[in-house]
Amino acid sequence: MAIELAARADVLIDILVTDMMMPHVSGRDVIAAVRQLRPGTPIICVTGYAAEHNASPLAPEVHSIVAKPFTAATLVQAVAAGIASVDALA
Repeated sequence: MAIELAARADVLIDILVTDMMMPHVSGRDVIAAVRQLRPGTPIICVTGYAAEHNASPLAPEVHSIVAKPFTAATLVQAVAAGIASVDALA
């Protein structure tokens, strides 16, 4: 769904929040597609895997990695920081 929305010119996307493990598509595939379709979009990745959380290959692709379990406040803080990073560039 996120990839289809990112491909639509009439849809505004401020930030993408994606999980690494989803049915039918991996988080890495979603991140790669959104990076291609919407360069510069901040991406927040959530994961329950400690190895994935510490993985450096994701670092250039995502603004933040949020480890599960997380609180609402942690997610809100990551989203706010991602959006602020775009505002700082404007």
